Amino acid sequence: MKVLVILLICVAHSSVWAQPSDTPVDFKLMYSYDAGMQPLRENLVLYAKKGRYTAFEKGNNYQVEFVGEKVAAIEILHQQLEACGFYTLKLSLEQDSPLLIAKDKGNCTLSIYANGLDYFLNKDDLDTMTDANASIGRKAFSILANFTKRYRD
Repeated sequence: MKVLVILLICVAHSSVWAQPSDTPVDFKLMYSYDAGMQPLRENLVLYAKKGRYTAFEKGNNYQVEFVGEKVAAIEILHQQLEACGFYTLKLSLEQDSPLLIAKDKGNCTLSIYANGLDYFLNKDDLDTMTDANASIGRKAFSILANFTKRYRD
C-alpha cells in the first residue's frame, strides 16, 4: 500500500513539472534600449526556445545566450508580460514605416510576434495612449528592464 501511495505522489509530482510551455511556438520578442547620452545600450532577441541578450553599460560588455536551463527565463518573461496585460494592447507594427530614433534622447522599443499577431510599442508612444493602455505599456517596459538588469549584475 505504501508503495502505491509513493508511486501516486511521484506521478502527480512529475506531471506538475512536465507541464507544457504556454509560450507560443512562433514567439519572437525583440527589445532594444538606447539611453542616448546615458551609458547603456541593450538588445534582447528571444524565441520560444532560445535567445540572446547583448548590452553595453559603463564600459562593460554583456552577452547572454538563452539556451539550456536559461530557456525557462523566456517562459517566465512571457507569463509576466501576459499577466500585465501587454497582449491585450493589440498594437501592430507597420512593416513599411521606419522606426524613428531620436539622436538626442534615449529610445526604447518592444516588438513581440506571437500567435500570428504583432505587438509593437515604442516608449514614446505612451504619451499618446489612453491612461489604462499607457499603464500597461509602462509595466511591460518595467518588466523588461528588470529582466535585462538581472543579466548585467
